[in-house]
Amino acid sequence: MKKIIILTNLIITVILAACSPGQTSSSSVDEIYELPLDDTYMALLPDGYEIPAALPATIEDPHLLAAWVFLYNQTDPITIHDGMTITGRELAQLVVEIGILVRWGSEEECNGNSCARRFTCPDMDCIENYQSEKVYPIYISQRFQDSENITLARLAGSVAHELYHHTLPFGPVSTNLYEEYWAYYIGAQVEKARWAIFERYDPNSEACLMAWFRVHGQTGYFGSDVYPMTLDTAVNTTSEVCQ
Repeated sequence: MKKIIILTNLIITVILAACSPGQTSSSSVDEIYELPLDDTYMALLPDGYEIPAALPATIEDPHLLAAWVFLYNQTDPITIHDGMTITGRELAQLVVEIGILVRWGSEEECNGNSCARRFTCPDMDCIENYQSEKVYPIYISQRFQDSENITLARLAGSVAHELYHHTLPFGPVSTNLYEEYWAYYIGAQVEKARWAIFERYDPNSEACLMAWFRVHGQTGYFGSDVYPMTLDTAVNTTSEVCQ
């Protein structure tokens, strides 16, 4: 199976073996090169997906790398909280731009689940003064290694989920249902998941937010904060029933 690499906005100088020293041959922008990619996991990519010339050196596992390429090809804007938008490609580019390590998790690392390590602040004073140049890794659950039963799209959705956490959308706060909801939402849009329903659940209603996690079998998050302490959006904390 072959995929294509599209090299855009740069000129590639190809040194030909047949050339004498000092001779080069230049290729113009936007030329398409075909490279044979026989790797089992790259073969899972849909036809026509672009494989960028610069792949992240911080992803060594070929399965995770294929998932990164899948995410890179997601360019449709995803509307999230406060009307903000994000794309899968923007999340994927973070891995390259700041050198995020993407690794498989383990029972010792993240208790067998996917997770994004980060520093968390106990109060607003800490949050307001937080500065760090440390780049924390993200870990993906090994259950996604089952490529016969779990699609590459779902794996890419999990990578997107954890990369969103890595952006600290609400600052260095502890685990909370609101941020987790949006991480699941982004991952589901990348995956085009049928298992997740969001339309009936307004995350700005505490009752609806709690109901989403209950209906989707994610009650393990209960006990975490419901909303981050930095949230500016007004929330409805009444006991209304979510419709």
